[in-house]
Amino acid sequence: MRRCEDMATTLQKFYQGKVVLLTGASGFLGKMLLMKLLLSCPDIKRIIVLLRRKNEDSCSDRLSKILSNPIFSTVPKDNLLKVVPVEADLEQPGLGLSSENHELLFTSQVSVVFHVAAIVKFHEPLNTAMNTNTLPVLAILQLCEKMPQIKAVVFVSTAYSQCPHTEIKEKVYPMDVDNRQLVETTSDGESGMKFRGSEKWPNTYTYSKALAEDMIKQNNKRLPVAIFRPSMVINAWKEPNPGWIDNIQTITIILYNAYLGHTRVGLFDLQKVCDLVPVDMCVNAMIATAWETAESSHSGHTKVYNFVSGAQNPISWKQYWSICGQTIIQYPTSHAKWYYCFVTTSLWPVYLILWFCLELIPASLAHVLCYCSSGSNRDIKHALRSLRFTMAVKYFSGRDWLYHDTNLRSLLAKLTPEDRVIFNFDIKQVNWNEYLGSCVKGLRQYVLKDQINTLPIARKLSQLLYALHCALQSCFLYLCYRLVWYFAVE
Repeated sequence: MRRCEDMATTLQKFYQGKVVLLTGASGFLGKMLLMKLLLSCPDIKRIIVLLRRKNEDSCSDRLSKILSNPIFSTVPKDNLLKVVPVEADLEQPGLGLSSENHELLFTSQVSVVFHVAAIVKFHEPLNTAMNTNTLPVLAILQLCEKMPQIKAVVFVSTAYSQCPHTEIKEKVYPMDVDNRQLVETTSDGESGMKFRGSEKWPNTYTYSKALAEDMIKQNNKRLPVAIFRPSMVINAWKEPNPGWIDNIQTITIILYNAYLGHTRVGLFDLQKVCDLVPVDMCVNAMIATAWETAESSHSGHTKVYNFVSGAQNPISWKQYWSICGQTIIQYPTSHAKWYYCFVTTSLWPVYLILWFCLELIPASLAHVLCYCSSGSNRDIKHALRSLRFTMAVKYFSGRDWLYHDTNLRSLLAKLTPEDRVIFNFDIKQVNWNEYLGSCVKGLRQYVLKDQINTLPIARKLSQLLYALHCALQSCFLYLCYRLVWYFAVE
């Protein structure tokens, strides 16, 4: 009988006995990465997670809540004990680590670091975005330089960090900001600060990530470092379950509100590429990236990996909304406030007219009716929130980019057949019809908490809402007809 060590794959052998340091474990991507390492790298020695105290919850309390998530139910209990929380605050100097925790990290023989933590809100004040997304990378580098066993440091960025360029290569693009000035100005805490060239970026999130990449390259002198750039990370492809998701952001927010009937208009160029990547494939690629970074042993070299779908398996916004819309109609939710009806346009003035007619006016009428009956209604808030979010993402829904992903493809080609099964990130294998269908069902099950046994009730509700939708449309068309008749004829 072969020993377990001999049966391990190449990637599993790499992580055997390793100590991993992870930031952002409470987020969607970080949580999934933590689960995958514990499940598929069973001989990993320890995973240290940096967590800040939140309200009255200590970092240990927060870790307990993270590990109580159902996705960790398949992880052996012995492996869960390998996760060690360390209190930190990435927005503070020195990551907010106490002297004791500093010493703990230096003596823990950390080999691999994944820096996943980030604030994804698009329009945070620049100093806030930089305190969370930019400056911590310098502190992470300084920390890793003192770790004698370090083999790989993986920084998670975004494929949109260089969005002012139409062609995005796997390299770090230089910025027009001096690193020293960047640190000093951000430390002053000026909420309205700006840097030369920042107006080229649509929001502070992508700009702060671009600055972080440049800071990594400028300050990394001897560490084996990789920058990992995923595009829009959404539901799981297969692990832990098809369609799994527990946090909605970017395009999923619009889909979620359209599913409920709150959002009825979208600003999208339907011919442009909709670049999406599944969260489980994303973490598999990150795990493999750390392995290749350690194996290459080019100290001081910063390699970039673009993990995108558009370069190998593109899908348009038209296909996205067609597949999702069909699935929503087949699998309605019992929490729907209105029948699913989603109209798209690529023209901003047309969008505003449609938003006014299809969202704001109905929301105002509902507000009046509900105020008279119950005294409370949130429809106007939903309509205004829909407008604000559309303004935030319109830069991305009306453009596409030419991505180079040679490094990512080369990494996939290096994997053994066994590793390709366990740590699969071949985006060409994604069948968009099946996958996006599972995304909608996952949204229904994991976010809306609508189990499959509620489907008969949800379908009856959908039929009722459809009848009301048709009746309201008929009334609106009749009103328009009468107005035209009155002004044109009478």
